[in-house]
Amino acid sequence: MSVLPMRIQNAMLEAPFTMRVDPETGSLAPEILVPEGWDFYYVPQGPNDPAWKNRRPEWVPFDHYAKMFVTSGTMVAGLMQRYEVDPGEVFSLNVGACFTSENAGIALRVGLDPLGGTDFRAESIVWGPWQGETAQGPEHWLGGLDNPRTLVVPQVEVPGTHITMFLHAQNDWAGKDASAFWDWVCLNKHNGDQEPPGGGDLDELVAAVKDVAAAIRELIS
Repeated sequence: MSVLPMRIQNAMLEAPFTMRVDPETGSLAPEILVPEGWDFYYVPQGPNDPAWKNRRPEWVPFDHYAKMFVTSGTMVAGLMQRYEVDPGEVFSLNVGACFTSENAGIALRVGLDPLGGTDFRAESIVWGPWQGETAQGPEHWLGGLDNPRTLVVPQVEVPGTHITMFLHAQNDWAGKDASAFWDWVCLNKHNGDQEPPGGGDLDELVAAVKDVAAAIRELIS
């Protein structure tokens, strides 16, 4: 089986970052700075939610990352990108990320919607495993920028003409800080017979994508 990385928009999640309109207020929000080519989403506070629950996170550039974070509260939020494909093609997803939390906990996962939707709650999304823990007690530090992770979605077949990538983060404990740092994204097209999820050359692909990302970082540093 051959694997071909796709030329998605802004795969390194870097500048330019653009200010976006908050759908809850209808106004441009300086706290929402999203890398070009990507869109954002979050679960807003409900009328009966306490002040710490479902706070709107902030999206900002941080070093070579696209950072999203919440302070003194919880968030359910992420980034997404819709990509045009040919019907019947098979894709997998690899994403480089880090996360930190102080007295909060945080967990990340990535997903592919083979129907090309833009609702992260859709049942059609194939999610990879969680990295991290959403709930932690006081005096707890989780993750770190020196502990990068590669998040993976196994192969999915696309019946239509679009696929959507989701980079998702959330926490359930309103601690001091919870931050996700998105580094790079690789959408891979698989040619040939589809292998079982997690099998075949997926581990080798993850290692290769890490090497490519490291080489690009070296060139632009």
